[in-house]
Amino acid sequence: MSWRVTGLALIVSILAGTPTLSDDFRGGEVGLLTGAVASDKDLTGDSGSVDAFVGLRGGSVFSRRWGWFVDALYSDIDTFRGLGTARTVIGRTGFDFLLTPKKKARWFFSAGGGWIVVDFEDASAQDMHNPLGTIGVGQRIRVGSNRLRWELRADHTLDNARLNGEHLLQTYGMLGFVWGPRGVPDPATVRDADRDGILDRGDRCPETPQGAVVDSRGCPLDDDRDGVPNGLDQCPRTTPGEQIGPDGCLLDSDDDGVPDLTDYCANTPSGARVDEWGCPRDGDADSVYDGVDRCPDTPLGVRVGPDGCPSDGGGN
Repeated sequence: MSWRVTGLALIVSILAGTPTLSDDFRGGEVGLLTGAVASDKDLTGDSGSVDAFVGLRGGSVFSRRWGWFVDALYSDIDTFRGLGTARTVIGRTGFDFLLTPKKKARWFFSAGGGWIVVDFEDASAQDMHNPLGTIGVGQRIRVGSNRLRWELRADHTLDNARLNGEHLLQTYGMLGFVWGPRGVPDPATVRDADRDGILDRGDRCPETPQGAVVDSRGCPLDDDRDGVPNGLDQCPRTTPGEQIGPDGCLLDSDDDGVPDLTDYCANTPSGARVDEWGCPRDGDADSVYDGVDRCPDTPLGVRVGPDGCPSDGGGN
């Protein structure tokens, strides 16, 4: 008995210390099962016993929340009724309902039905063949491209067992390792909505502007701290506190090449040439600014039109 208790303790310790990765799997899977079964006293003839079992599992995760399974378990159960060892085979099938999407370890509930066959070592004992119902709860844990799973499960016969006319209740602590040879990633967990190279499930900044350079968490880098991310910042070395435009360069409201911070004439007309203070130049003093003036050498005092060229005073 002591080795069985030790085995259960080992299973619990493995589960407690297992590293977890995101379970984003959909598709077919096959696996190996092992663990311990606590048998009904109506089968063992005493207060019950704990025995090891081995098994195989197959199935498919066919949606974000649902999976189908089929498995088979074998165990040798010690009895104390003078019947020797009871060789037990259980086959079952059913569905897993998966919780906690996008989490590192996904909880699930399972339910289904199956059949139990008990073959007693004592040839005089009548063997058992009974349908059963089954429920369980556990976790699927991603390990690389495969999955570790554990489950606490209870199987209950659906008609009277042939021992004392009682139903049997078998409880299991199960540990399995599952491969997914036909599996594909769940599209819902491998998306990158903002196309920054960081998958949505690990992206702390899921609405990063396209083209921005991001860190390992998916958040934009901004070396000069001007609010414009690297990759979109056309002036990546501005000084904190300066007035910055959407391109990351010093703000220039009138687009005259002189930043607002030093522009004394902030409303310069488009196209006018300015001095270092941002004020328009007017070389011929005709009130039409250089750059807009089509006749930049008009003699002083000559009346000019809106284009800076001489006018006859009659609107011509």
